Amino acid sequence: MADRFFSFAKTLFFFVFLFSAVMTAEAAPKTDVLRIGIVPFNSPMSLFMAHQPLRNYLETALNRPVMLLSSVDHAEFLRDSLNGRFDIVITPPHFGAICLQHDFVPLVRYRDEVDIIFAVRSDQNFATVFALRGRKIAFPDRMAIFTIAGVKLLEEMGMRQGMDYTHVEYPSHAAAMMAVALGMADAAVTGYPPLKQMLPDVREKLKAMPWGKSLPHLMTLALKRLGEDEIRQIRRVFERFPDTPGGRQFFMETQYMGYVQITEKDLRAIQPYAILTMDAMEEEERAEAP
Repeated sequence: MADRFFSFAKTLFFFVFLFSAVMTAEAAPKTDVLRIGIVPFNSPMSLFMAHQPLRNYLETALNRPVMLLSSVDHAEFLRDSLNGRFDIVITPPHFGAICLQHDFVPLVRYRDEVDIIFAVRSDQNFATVFALRGRKIAFPDRMAIFTIAGVKLLEEMGMRQGMDYTHVEYPSHAAAMMAVALGMADAAVTGYPPLKQMLPDVREKLKAMPWGKSLPHLMTLALKRLGEDEIRQIRRVFERFPDTPGGRQFFMETQYMGYVQITEKDLRAIQPYAILTMDAMEEEERAEAP
């Protein structure tokens, strides 16, 4: 029942969000709209609301309409990105590494690091990962960096999926953590920013159990088709965003701590997870083939 509810809610929010985004840019010439794709780590409506300060700033700074878009899940988002549906993507680092091998160039990434944690109930006394042996662990979308990295880390610690723990997938970080808060799972693999962004009455029921593993945060990339001059302008505009009133509001609410440049060190750190992602995508495509 809960799985059907999360699936229905995810689909409903996606279409409401997509309709809102399309209507926002309806009055503008279609060729002039800057399309920004945001990875669906939360419900589309939550993504839309959280990124309104960025959208408003970009429209003013670039003097052109901006459309916020997403996809129904992580795998579709990566496919949409590589197929050129978006001019700019706000994408997880493992997707970013893949996109940079195709037709994208780097703009910025969030300064905060991705700390992989378990969200467990506040009244539980799980001291280590091994205390979750035989338990039910909730994961966000199977292509999310937290899921890809979380499964890998569990394997490295000798915890095998389906034998040492029960793997349950939910459409987003929020849904996975809600399952823990409701007692439907014992722990959720996630990070500090998604935990901090939960509603207060849900967040107070949860606590973080760190793993001590950090990765580069969400990356903002531009499609090469925009052209070098336009990409240079867009990069400067993004770099100034944290110092604007809307930027200060955005980074205070999201806890992303501003922007830094994407480095070779970032890409080396994420490369193993990018490879695992491509392997998973290929496996999924083979399974779907007639």
